Amino acid sequence: IDRNLENENCRRWNTDYSVGDMVLLMEYTKIGKIKPKANGPYLIEQVFTNDTVTIRRTENVRERVDIRRINPYNKMEQELFR
Repeated sequence: IDRNLENENCRRWNTDYSVGDMVLLMEYTKIGKIKPKANGPYLIEQVFTNDTVTIRRTENVRERVDIRRINPYNKMEQELFR
């Protein structure tokens, strides 16, 4: 088990999220090829100590998600792949 945890943790990027950051929410679907699909960008409204954040999906909809499901939003990088 310890070896599996070490393998998982060595591939993880440490990103410190803060209120006001823009992130992409990864949606994993099994339709077609198995590739993660990113939605967003969404605004982080609150950061919690248990590795979760609250994002604002729409004006009245907020969702609490784990940081493993989000990626930092890089505007220039996203424009290159469109």
